Amino acid sequence: MASLTVNYILYNTSGRQGAAHPSVLPSITKTLSADDDYLVEILPTLEFEGKELSFAFLAACGTDYGSLLSFQASAQNIPVGDHDIQVIVVYLPQLSTDHTIFINAFNLDQADFSKSDFIQVLTDSTKNAGVNQTGALSSESDEKVQAFETIDGVPFSIWRSFPGKTTSGNRETAIGKSQNGYLFAFYGGND
Repeated sequence: MASLTVNYILYNTSGRQGAAHPSVLPSITKTLSADDDYLVEILPTLEFEGKELSFAFLAACGTDYGSLLSFQASAQNIPVGDHDIQVIVVYLPQLSTDHTIFINAFNLDQADFSKSDFIQVLTDSTKNAGVNQTGALSSESDEKVQAFETIDGVPFSIWRSFPGKTTSGNRETAIGKSQNGYLFAFYGGND
């Protein structure tokens, strides 16, 4: 028997370290037998507190296949084994800020955002502390950032930008002038 918990959250842009991510749908907890599968429903968009949110990604740890990551806005099959499973479904708010990229790290082995420092701004190292604390980087000029090789003892996997479909396994990534959106560094998982 394994316990499966699914949390649907809104990504909080008000700071990385200590930021709480509010639930946008009720959590689901099920007790399932090994070799079962559980289908997690994904809505491409939903409304929360009068604002439209867009699906970003689903991550799961503890599945029969290890860690899972999906960017597909469709129902996702979660294979159940002997371990408890944590599933997180992340939604993003529409941005009202200009020339800002919100950057964060996600640990796939824990299915949670990391609060640890993980990034350096290669174009201006004086921005490192601020970006690692707040998760916001101005894009009033071109920027280049690099993810640490490991975070919380887990190796870097991929970058993913939102909106858009840009995914990169290179630890360095460029942010264009006037770009708005989100940039997440994923660590761990089964690639």
